[in-house]
Amino acid sequence: MIPMELCNLKHLSVIDLSHNNLSGQIPPCLKLTTLRDLDYVIVTMSGSSVFSLNVPIDFLMKNGYNSYKGRIIPLVSGIDLSCNKLVGEIPPQIGNFHKMLGLNLSHNSLTGSIPPTFANLKQIESVDLSYNKLTGNIPSQLVGLTFMSTFNVSFNNLSGRIPSRVAQFGTFDVFSYLGNPFLCGEPLAKCADTGSPPPKPNSTTENDDDYGLIDMGAFRVTVIASYTVMFLVVPIVLYINPYWRRAWFYYAKTVATSCYYFVLDNVLPRQFHCRN
Repeated sequence: MIPMELCNLKHLSVIDLSHNNLSGQIPPCLKLTTLRDLDYVIVTMSGSSVFSLNVPIDFLMKNGYNSYKGRIIPLVSGIDLSCNKLVGEIPPQIGNFHKMLGLNLSHNSLTGSIPPTFANLKQIESVDLSYNKLTGNIPSQLVGLTFMSTFNVSFNNLSGRIPSRVAQFGTFDVFSYLGNPFLCGEPLAKCADTGSPPPKPNSTTENDDDYGLIDMGAFRVTVIASYTVMFLVVPIVLYINPYWRRAWFYYAKTVATSCYYFVLDNVLPRQFHCRN
């Protein structure tokens, strides 16, 4: 589990507990800030210091891990709890971390909905909630996150209409929403209430000749022609070839005899049988 003692740390800038075996819920009491908000942190480029900008930190931002070093470190703020076994709902208090740049909660078993408070993350650049069990709609308020360049909610149980493709949401492709069969709207399939006409059923009346899988008229003509040719060709061949004609009549006689004795032995009553 994520230790509750972390809630006592009031000056966390980056929380990275990814790729562990953590279970339980995300503590709603976590606090996140940025180093630039801490006036008393002494930062020097050389010599002894409480904190050194020369020490790089690695953090998952957008589509890969980046190494941050130097003056950019005070600006980095984010949470990465991906690839664990976390359950429960996403705490809405995460929306209070106004200066957070990256949030990755993917590959867990989180349930519930996406908190509308995420709309308060005005500086967020990357949100990855994929491979969870989230339900409900994607909050339409998220279209106001103008710095968000990566958004991934694939493989959840989300439903409803995707927010309008305005601002940053106009840049997200279908891969951001895969694995949510009840999501609809661009870039996925249209929603049922868009007024789009239903697909036309296959015509079975006057349009059969144009659209049917089988042309029934041509099929009937072909069958009739085949049987006609068979009944005409067989007598002609038997008339021309004496050997085939004798073989044919012998075969017909054999079949007729077999049928006669079969009926006599198995169908007719006993009184019709020969008596000794």
